[in-house]
Amino acid sequence: MVFSLTYLAIITCILKAFSAEAKNVFVYLSASPKTESFASQNYPRNYPNNASTVWMITSSTSDQVELKLLGFDTEKDFDIVQIRDGDSLESMLLATFHGREVDTNSIVSSRRKLLVSFTTDGSVSYRGFNISYRTVLFTDIKITSFIHSGLVDTCVTSDVINDSNITRTVSFLHILPEKALISYFSIKINNTYIPGRLMTKHSLPTIYEDHPVHQLKKKTHPESGEVLRKFEMIYRMQPNTGIQFKLKYSHVLFRSQSRYLYKGIFLRENLVNSLIADVYVCTNVNTKFLRTPTPSIFSEMDILHGTVLEKKGNFSHITFRSVGKHNNPLWKSEIYVEYDTERTAESGCVFVDERGYFIHKFSPNLPALPRKVIFVLDISGSMAGRKIQQVRSAVSNILQTLGNKDSFNIVLFESVARVWKTDVGLVRATAGNLISARRYISAIDPEGATNINEAIVTALDLLQRDNKEDSSKVNPFLDFIIFLTDGQPTVGARSTDVILKNVEKKNNQGYGIIAIGFGKHVDSGFLQELAKKNKGIWGHISEKADASIQIQKFLTKTLIAPILFDVKLTYRPNIATLSTKLFHSVLRRGGEIVVAGKIEGTSRMPATGDIVSLIATGKTDKDKKNMTYELEVCPIQDCVIPDATEDKKENLAERFYAILRLRDISRYMRSTLTAEEKKNYRREATELSIRYSLVTNMTILIVEKNNSRLPTHVQPRSPNFPGLPVNSGDVLPWIFEGDPHFIVRLNQKIKVCFTLGGIPNKVYRILHDSKLGVTVNGFIVRAPPSGLTDEIHKTNFPNKAPETYFQRLSFIFTRVKLSFLVSPHNVTIVNNTNTKKSHEYTIDASDDFFLLNEIEIKFSIYGVGKMYSYVNLTLPEKVTFIVKLHRTRDQVLLNHTEHREDHLDMEVDGAQHLSKQISGIFGDIASTSLHSSWQNPKILKHEKQFILFYRNQQTKVHKAFLHNPMKRHSYVPCWHVCDSRILTGKPVSSYLVPDLLNTGS
Repeated sequence: MVFSLTYLAIITCILKAFSAEAKNVFVYLSASPKTESFASQNYPRNYPNNASTVWMITSSTSDQVELKLLGFDTEKDFDIVQIRDGDSLESMLLATFHGREVDTNSIVSSRRKLLVSFTTDGSVSYRGFNISYRTVLFTDIKITSFIHSGLVDTCVTSDVINDSNITRTVSFLHILPEKALISYFSIKINNTYIPGRLMTKHSLPTIYEDHPVHQLKKKTHPESGEVLRKFEMIYRMQPNTGIQFKLKYSHVLFRSQSRYLYKGIFLRENLVNSLIADVYVCTNVNTKFLRTPTPSIFSEMDILHGTVLEKKGNFSHITFRSVGKHNNPLWKSEIYVEYDTERTAESGCVFVDERGYFIHKFSPNLPALPRKVIFVLDISGSMAGRKIQQVRSAVSNILQTLGNKDSFNIVLFESVARVWKTDVGLVRATAGNLISARRYISAIDPEGATNINEAIVTALDLLQRDNKEDSSKVNPFLDFIIFLTDGQPTVGARSTDVILKNVEKKNNQGYGIIAIGFGKHVDSGFLQELAKKNKGIWGHISEKADASIQIQKFLTKTLIAPILFDVKLTYRPNIATLSTKLFHSVLRRGGEIVVAGKIEGTSRMPATGDIVSLIATGKTDKDKKNMTYELEVCPIQDCVIPDATEDKKENLAERFYAILRLRDISRYMRSTLTAEEKKNYRREATELSIRYSLVTNMTILIVEKNNSRLPTHVQPRSPNFPGLPVNSGDVLPWIFEGDPHFIVRLNQKIKVCFTLGGIPNKVYRILHDSKLGVTVNGFIVRAPPSGLTDEIHKTNFPNKAPETYFQRLSFIFTRVKLSFLVSPHNVTIVNNTNTKKSHEYTIDASDDFFLLNEIEIKFSIYGVGKMYSYVNLTLPEKVTFIVKLHRTRDQVLLNHTEHREDHLDMEVDGAQHLSKQISGIFGDIASTSLHSSWQNPKILKHEKQFILFYRNQQTKVHKAFLHNPMKRHSYVPCWHVCDSRILTGKPVSSYLVPDLLNTGS
């Protein structure tokens, strides 16, 4: 049984034909647990004009109806689809779609009926749409989080019952907090557990080494723009079965802004019948405050309101309930808990357990250091409308967070840079100046182009003018620029490399730059480099979401005032012989430094009431500061937790240390280290991962059943592409970029490659296996290098012939009467089971991942229309055709000789399972190397050249090293054969066929 962390959808091609002449159509459909679909008239060909179609979908059971758009392309604003919650055109409107950019989330009715209407005008028409529908599958989710001293242990269970008589696909989906480490995952099917087992990568059996293991996916939060880490598990439920997924993970909360904030985000692929979350908070000292924030503080998402069931001393219990069948968009819910603890002494306690493991949190009471900040805001024409309103609101609110010791100024830029206060470098953040600044921002009117270079240089001039008396005291945490733009430079210095050099030259004193990209047209690479080279950070604000809230959240966190720099902690006597890091670059107001470790090598273990001296060394804005604190040794407090949590963890301080140490190692591994240092860190990380059952980049989690073990989760792993089997057979054919280029293994030692050199706009037979009932044809087109026109090509490359390549491939399976037509932009499935009329179903760029294995052929497609996408077609005989849909970028460079045309690359996995009855370009070579008695191939060196002896012939060959398009950063060594006839035994022209769907042998 194979488990895969990939988003799957089961599609069944049930095509409903409409008459091309029909102008007003009313269709009745019955929804069942089985996924079915309907499409606009003539789909995938253009729909008719001046037409009206209504689909009435009624659930065959008492369940609600779920719709999902699989493909959508209509004339924007004129050809409109409306979905209504009921059985008439007057029912409540759930959604309206037109154009191409539509919501791909499911739409669910609140009753048994749902109505879809499509009206078109009298002019332009497009491909239309395809929509799947079925009755809803509900799930019950329970989350239990136990927070002890900042360490969070979470258990998530999801229960689903498939009470229908068909197989259903169910997904388990959960968002992990940043830096969270998975510790357990299991599946329970009808009271039978399938537990996960943690293994190190080096101990993984060979059969798993090349299996495509899917990483934790990252997804951008639609409301906040935050990048989320998504754990996903897909399972196909048999009829009348129940399934339970269980996931456990741990992470650490760090104090910020004088509080600890716990956040849970729940994305729901299936509809939720009930969502219950219980959060238990246990602290080593009494809780100062505890609350569940209101939605207005954070975002516009569906935030579940918590109820505090218990709050006593150092223990609290908060519960969240969302019960009842919801029909709102599926990734909606968040929960929040924030709290802080009493701090009787700023030095705090060192909490030590009976085994010598300790936790210490250092949070001194020091004044905030004054900051100098320049706001550099883009007000070019592209910022007009909603964008500038959101920036005005966000910056006006952020100005209020400045202290009266802080200084600031404002630079607005379009074609030129404008300075708010021109007579001075910066002004103090007094009440009067803040009011004046807010008025100035509220009056800005976007216009002009984008002069980024002048804006940043002007801001640096202001900082230097203010610091001219003592520039040696510049600190990037205190003296910095906040730079916000929604585009790329269009006037002034337009090269980002030139801008970076100008800023580097100007910023020789080391001011910090915080770079914020707003919207989808920013140059993220430039902003990252700008921040990195100027000791700052960068962030991205989503244009579609509430950007004002996003900007405020980002800047609020960024502008937390520092209180100490270059902090080093030393304990006397030296209890921290084994500890997490003791040096930190900055400590901000309301934050803390957390140290965990184990006391070793001492004559006596510190006991409760003992005193430990802490020497904290750091810098303020002017001077070095040494502070000594007397710390009391305190025991780690126990909490009485209800049995229902079943997740109380022993050895709290030990696990706390392990998780923080793994976090430190991950940070160290990103630094410049020697090979020996990296080896030692990897070994330590592996030992900690196994000892404490934590999934890291050194380990992998295996789900086992019936002695069949396959990887289901790893984070992270070397790059691999989803949907791509890489465990190939003895014969490995590829079609490479550029001229159709094959590579074949003639025996265990010799790989040869050759160029087809076919005629453009002709179809060639690549493979035909009459016994297995499969035919593969390829359509070849011509293009000069870089996608240039013939005229430009002849002028710039007079000696280089235009390239040819495969732009379309057809896979015809006669046994099941299905054909698959693959292009770089879509896949069309042709169903010929009806002798009178064939049906077609097209999967285009609006789709993500599909799997069709209800029939003899297993078909999966990943990421159509994206940069990396694959189509897999697998026969029961273990032969898989793997096609990479290679799309190119839009730019054209005259001096770039690689072609930039969309094309296809193909690999055959398991070619040794093909029958002896094969022909075609690859078929003839495979039959020779696998199924015949031709002489063994040999390559001999004669004088200064190499000769291939094969098929009782000989030809010159030379060494080649070809890029493998099926694997990133991978190359294949081979012997290049100039004359392919020695390999196939036939001229290329003998493989011509009339069309892509031709199956004649």
